[in-house]
Parts: sequence; structure tokens; C-alpha cells
Amino acid sequence: MHRTLEAALEREPRTEDGRELLARAIDAVLGLACDQPVLMRTHMAGILQAEGFVQCPEQQRLAELLRGTVVRHGSRDVDADYPLLRALLMGAVFAALLPGAPMPMPRLRAELFQRYGLDWELGVPPGGEPPGGTLVLGVDQRR
Repeated sequence: MHRTLEAALEREPRTEDGRELLARAIDAVLGLACDQPVLMRTHMAGILQAEGFVQCPEQQRLAELLRGTVVRHGSRDVDADYPLLRALLMGAVFAALLPGAPMPMPRLRAELFQRYGLDWELGVPPGGEPPGGTLVLGVDQRR
């Protein structure tokens, strides 16, 4: 997860625009749910079964990247806003991967973008490629 997120945040054209970076972060995590559903289900199951939240180096890097994105987005209270973003992203992933009742990815993306006041065209809109980049949202975006 941290590698996918880092690649999305640093892809060309590079930017320091907090709104664009937050859109890329959202799209990267939602894209993983589409592209790697077994991995994401395993990740969530591991979190829920562990004795507390295990902070392995990979989780620490993921946290660092998401916290940095929240800062660049202009958070005035990173200690509250970062855990909320993390929770909303994992909730969206859970909703997308729920067996037998998955929510459509564009709808989940729209909800997150609305929550953070992001324009639909930022990041990687479903069905499109970013300027100079590659498709981040997964194979079947109709779900």
C-alpha cells in the first residue's frame, strides 16, 4: 500500500498542491481495492484480528505519507484529521469489497471527494488517465 501511495503522490506531473495530492491518495487507495482485492481484504482482516494496531515499517511509511498529504491539504488539526482520513479510506475499501453487496467505486470516490471539497477532475477520475501518468483506479470501475 505504501509503495502504491508513494508512486501516486510522486508521479508526473509532480505537484505540491494539497488538493491534487489528497485526490491522488484517495484514488491510489481505492485503486488498490479494485486491483488487489485479496490483498486489501487480507490487510483489513489482519488489522481487525491483531492485538491492537501493529506499526510495522510498511504501516509507518503509509502513515507518514497520509499524514504528509493531510498537512499539504491544509489541515489545522493533523492529529484529528489524519485518523479520520485513514478511517474513511478503510471504510470505503470495506464498502467496495463487501461480498455480495459492493458499493460502486465512483460513488465511493464521489463521497470522499465531496467530504474533502475536491473537484472530480483531480487525481485520476474513473475511466481516465492523469496527464503524463498511468491509470490508478482499477480494471472494473463499474462495481
